[in-house]
Amino acid sequence: MVAETAVQQSAKVVLIPVAYGEQGVGKAVQNLLEAALTIEPFDAELCCEPLAYGVDVMRFFWDEAPFANTEQAVGVVLDRQQFPIVLGGEHPLTVGPVRAAWKRYPDLAFVQVSAYPHRREATDGDPYGRHTLVSRLVERGIPVVQVGVRSLSREEVVRIAAPGQQQIFWDREFVTHSTAQGWDIGDVLAAIPQDRPLYLSIDLSGLDPAIAVASTHLEPGGLSWYPLMRLLRGVLARQVVACDITELSPSASDATHQLVARLLHKLIGYKFSNT
Repeated sequence: MVAETAVQQSAKVVLIPVAYGEQGVGKAVQNLLEAALTIEPFDAELCCEPLAYGVDVMRFFWDEAPFANTEQAVGVVLDRQQFPIVLGGEHPLTVGPVRAAWKRYPDLAFVQVSAYPHRREATDGDPYGRHTLVSRLVERGIPVVQVGVRSLSREEVVRIAAPGQQQIFWDREFVTHSTAQGWDIGDVLAAIPQDRPLYLSIDLSGLDPAIAVASTHLEPGGLSWYPLMRLLRGVLARQVVACDITELSPSASDATHQLVARLLHKLIGYKFSNT
């Protein structure tokens, strides 16, 4: 069903809106898409209009674990040599698009902005429940670099301490959040595996709630706008093959829609302005 969705072959970017999680996510994503079309199209930093690179939107659909529909949709876009950006609710749906990218790029690495390490084995017995995402990726041998983590369970403390493929840049140790010597964005970029295709995931919980006030899960702290832009500019200068923006709440305000719409413009601009 999803694979048959008509998409312009000339588009460089295909947005894939997916409903998963809380009721009303579909409306939140629709509001985001409308905001992306109404904000100022010109980017002064890049001196371009990011949407002018060619953007199409796939038909909105519902998915559920193990997210085969989203995997199929992303696979179709990748096979057409286009850049997929998945837009949706709760972050477990990221498993599907990552699986699609990994099947086509077996040396894939995963980079995520998130408040959570997502290392639980299961949630209420569900291996695809909340906070299990990275456990499913590590099982496949995918290297993971996470930025902004600041909330986790006792189980995750134990799992993270074990040797593995997950590297975390704790939010409390960011140089702007601590008087002690800590990490900066350059340290994150240096830790990301070099010369590998990358999947980039932006869980809105990783942002400071002061600017992302309607993520589905709010945690004190997080990245503010300009450090996030420094990170995205550096990551997207590399071979990012797909990405997503998740945790958009059904209660998202107009201000949050505007912020995420600008974030979407930036992702596209950083990806294509130097190509």
